[in-house]
Amino acid sequence: MNLAVFGASGRVGAAVLSLATSRGWSVRALVRPSSHCKEEARVEIIRGSLESPTDVLVTLHGAHAVLCLYGPRSAQSKPFCAQATLRIIAGMQLIGLRRLLCLTGAMVGALPSNMSLALRMMAAAYRYWCPELAADASEQERVVIDSQLDWTLVKPPRLTNSPATQLIRAGPTVPIGLLSRISRRDLATFLLNEARDSQHLQERVYVCN
Repeated sequence: MNLAVFGASGRVGAAVLSLATSRGWSVRALVRPSSHCKEEARVEIIRGSLESPTDVLVTLHGAHAVLCLYGPRSAQSKPFCAQATLRIIAGMQLIGLRRLLCLTGAMVGALPSNMSLALRMMAAAYRYWCPELAADASEQERVVIDSQLDWTLVKPPRLTNSPATQLIRAGPTVPIGLLSRISRRDLATFLLNEARDSQHLQERVYVCN
C-alpha cells in the first residue's frame, strides 16, 4: 500500500507512520515546514501547507488511500479542517483517487442513540463553549459525505497512549460513553486495516477498545 497522510506530525499520525512502515507500506506525508517529522525508510516528507493545492497534489501522487488525521491543537485554534479537507477532496477528484479515511471524533456531527446521554451532554457543552471549532468539524464531515468518494469517517472517543491491545470494536452503532477510549496504537491499526480492506465504505464508524 502507498498512503498519503495529512496530519502526520500528531501523535495519531506518528503511530500510523510507525505501523505502516513496519508493514512494509510506503507513506508520503504533508507536514508544516517547522515539523519535527523526519524522512526514513518508506516515508517521504513533504514540507508545505494544507492551504497549497500544489503541495496537496504532490502528497496525493501515487497513493492508494488518503488519511486525514489533523485537527485543532487547542480550544483557541483557528478553524481549518473543513477547508483543508475540501482541498484534499478536490485533488483526489482531479487525479481519480477515491479512498479517503477522515479522523474526526465521537462528539462531532450527529449524536445518535449509540452515544450515552452523558456524552451527548458533553458534546453539547463543547458546542456551546467552542462553537466555531465544533461547526468546522461538523462541516468537515459534511464535505466528506458529499464528496461521493469511497470515504470512511472514523470517530474515536477519548484517545490514550496505552499499548496496543488489538481488542478493537468498530461500527456505526458501537456503544460510546464517557468512559469509552481507544489507544492511539489501536486506532492506527484500525485506520490501516480499513485503508486496506474497505469494510466500512461510506459509514461513520465509532471505534473503541
